[in-house]
Amino acid sequence: MCPPERAVWMPGGILYRIDVKGDLSMRTRYIEPDAVAGLPKEVCVLKVSALLRYLIVEAVDAPQTYAANSVSDRLMKVILDQIVALPTAPLHMPIPKDRRLRKITDQLIENAADSRALEQWAKKAGASTRTVARLFQSEMEMSFRAWRQQLRSCVLLKC
Repeated sequence: MCPPERAVWMPGGILYRIDVKGDLSMRTRYIEPDAVAGLPKEVCVLKVSALLRYLIVEAVDAPQTYAANSVSDRLMKVILDQIVALPTAPLHMPIPKDRRLRKITDQLIENAADSRALEQWAKKAGASTRTVARLFQSEMEMSFRAWRQQLRSCVLLKC
C-alpha cells in the first residue's frame, strides 16, 4: 500500500506486480534512465511533495510525444527536477516514544489486521482522538492511517 504522499520508484528492468483490492487511483510515469542525472538507481519509496503530486496529475493529460521546449516538455523537466530532489521515505516502521502511541502501535504490530478506528484506539490509549492524530503526525511524520498502511505493507513484504 502506498499512501498519496508517497511514491514507489522502480528503475527500468524491475519485474513487479500490482494487486488491487477495491478502488484504486494511480498515476504512472515512465522515465528514460538517462533522462536526468540523479535519478534513484534502486527501488525505493519517495516522499512526494504537494507540488509534485499536482504536476503529475497535470502530466497525465499531456501528450505522449511532444516538441522540445513545448509546455509539455517543460512540465516533464520540472517533474524530473522534483523527483531528483525528493527525499526517500524509510522502508522501516517508525516506532513512537510517546507511551500513548506505543500502546496503539505495539498492539497493531502484534496484529496488523486489527481494523479498529482511530477513535477506538485513542480511547484505549487514554487520549483524545485529536491528540493521538496530532502525535502521530508530529512523532511519526505521517497520519495514523498512513502508518497503519505502511505497517500492513511491511508485514506483506516482510520488511
